[in-house]
Order: sequence, then C-alpha cells, then structure tokens
Amino acid sequence: MYRIECYCGTFKNRRGNNEDNFFADGYYLDVCHSDEEYSVRLKDDRKLKFGVFDGLGGEAKGERASYTAASTLSESENMKDYYFRANELVCKLSEGRKDKISGTTVAAIEISYGRFRCSNIGDSRAYIIRDGNIRQLSTDHTSLQTLIDSGVITKAQAEMSAYRNVLSQCLGMKDDEVIISPYIGEEYALEDKDIILLCSDGLTGGLSDKKIKNIILGCGRKKAVNALIQGALKGGSSDNITIVILYIDKSRRNPAEAVLRFLRR
Repeated sequence: MYRIECYCGTFKNRRGNNEDNFFADGYYLDVCHSDEEYSVRLKDDRKLKFGVFDGLGGEAKGERASYTAASTLSESENMKDYYFRANELVCKLSEGRKDKISGTTVAAIEISYGRFRCSNIGDSRAYIIRDGNIRQLSTDHTSLQTLIDSGVITKAQAEMSAYRNVLSQCLGMKDDEVIISPYIGEEYALEDKDIILLCSDGLTGGLSDKKIKNIILGCGRKKAVNALIQGALKGGSSDNITIVILYIDKSRRNPAEAVLRFLRR
C-alpha cells in the first residue's frame, strides 16, 4: 500500500484568461478562475486519477474546453473511451462558431493498487522522478516531435524552434478532419519515493527537464509548485502554468484522507 501526497497549482501569466485546468481525484477548477493552489494529503493508492489541461482557442473560450475535459475525466472509468468522449464534447463547443475552434491538451495519470499508467494528447507532459533521474512518460503530439522521431532533428533543436508548440493532436478535433490518437502508456509499478509530475507547456517552455528535477528535489514538498512557477517565469515562460505533483510514500499506517487547504492567491 502506498500513500499519495498531491500538490496542484495554476498561474495566469500574461493572458486575459487562465485557460488551464487541473484534476485531482475528483476536484477540478471552475470555468473562470485565477491563480489557485490545492493540496490533498494521505490518499491511498486504490483508485486515483490526476490530470492537467491546457485550453486552446483564445476568443473561442479555451477555458471551457479544459473545464469540459476535466469534468469528463471525473465521470470516466476507461481512459481510451474518455478521450473520444471528451473530444466529442469539446467539439460541440465550436458548433455554429465560424473560424473559432475550442480545444485542449490533456496529460493524465491513473493510479490503482500500487500501479500507474500515463496517457496524454497534445503537449502537456507527464514525468517521473525516480532514483534522482527524471524521465518523460508522455508523448508530445507536435509537428516537430514527428521530425524528432524520424531523426530529422534532435530534441535540443526542437526546443529552440519557434514552431515547437504547433500541435498535431488535441481534444477538439472533428472526426471528419482528424481521428484523434491519444497516447495510452504501459502500466508500471509504483516505487517508494517516486515523484510524478503533470504540467502544461507553460512550465516546460521556461524550464529544461534537468532544471525541473533540480527544483523539485531541492525544495520542500509544500514549496515545489510555487518554486517551479517562479523558475519558469525567470526562464522566460509567457504562458499559463499548471502543475500537479504526486509524492509516493510506502504507507506505514492506515491511509486516511485529509484536505489540507484551498488557497486563492
């Protein structure tokens, strides 16, 4: 049995609306929200889901797309079915609106009885930090990732490109245009002291994987979300930033649930 300690936060950067959202074991944000932080402690590992959503669309109300994806995750059991159901609902947000398309990325983690699985669509990411090393669990659905996979360019070159955020997949794509192909990863066993991170590209746009790892390992759990946000801002991020961090501990007592705090900055 494992104990899961979760810290979430979202930060509205230089945009009119915060189009991001996050999902933490049934909790997600209202459509209209600003900077918020949420923590849940002492959750056991029986059946848990977490997610980060980066809404797209500007005037087309990307915040409604991310909210729709988050609320649909709350109702879903099977992740593959979830993506197609959520895509259908997000597509409906654009009906009757010429040249205004709503969309959202998703990066999600399911935890069940000591095992976990990552899934995603778009460029929001999932990472695991284990034994002092960080590894990306998700797959970026971007035009440049296709070039990376084919060996045309390197990951380092892609990170420097002005086109690194051009998506090839997201929720909100109509079936008559593109059939979505979400990434559903393999199932892995949790290990004591694992750290799992979900984040929107507002974080990775300002911090390298190595810097993300160093910040998380270099500060206390309660400070990590804010430290990552501040690090990304110093690194030049201009997008909304949303983060979910999960700390995995081998349980030495009966798991209990306690909501620690809900803060509006």
